[in-house]
Amino acid sequence: MSGLRGSAAKPAQTGGWPNESVFLAASRFLSREVNQNPSDTTLKTPAVVVLAAVALLAATLHATAGQAVFTEVMYHPTAGRPEFIEVKNITSNRIDIAKWQFTRGVSYTFPDFDPANPSAHFLREYERIVVSSADEVSTRAAYPSIPSFVRVFGPWSGALNNAGETVRLADAADATICQLSYGDRGLWPVGADGAGHSMVVINENRNIDDWRNWKL
Repeated sequence: MSGLRGSAAKPAQTGGWPNESVFLAASRFLSREVNQNPSDTTLKTPAVVVLAAVALLAATLHATAGQAVFTEVMYHPTAGRPEFIEVKNITSNRIDIAKWQFTRGVSYTFPDFDPANPSAHFLREYERIVVSSADEVSTRAAYPSIPSFVRVFGPWSGALNNAGETVRLADAADATICQLSYGDRGLWPVGADGAGHSMVVINENRNIDDWRNWKL
């Protein structure tokens, strides 16, 4: 399980709010517009500066919207071993995963908020978790390389298609968190199809749903 050998280096993307550079960029943009349209006095109002900054901020947030991604997929394990998907929080913020669910490929709903353990429904900063087709004890027995600090969830219902399919993780409001349409032939890592290998993402900050971003 190459994706679970230990802590990876933190990515450059932090998931925090963009800094004042967004507003500086908005100011530069408006300065150019004023120079090109000196008669348009509306471009000089503070409100327009704020609106431009908000527009740039929205564009920045859209570009870095991925908070949690699939980083390893075992869709066709050897006989007797469970399937699993590793999910990682790639931001520096804790994420509330209460009632998140896999809605395509397999079915699984993460536990709701538990007053007795109020932090359990959070995915911590840069934390990896494993969601499995088996319970935690069976999964750890099958894959003893899973570190003790990695939480294991499951079992899920259904099974990943060995020929490939779409897997979707959604939040409690059914907004897509991560989606992957994998295959077992062509340019996908074919060694993951029953040879005992999992697919591991190459760069978690790039497009997850792209064969070029996966390896054995």
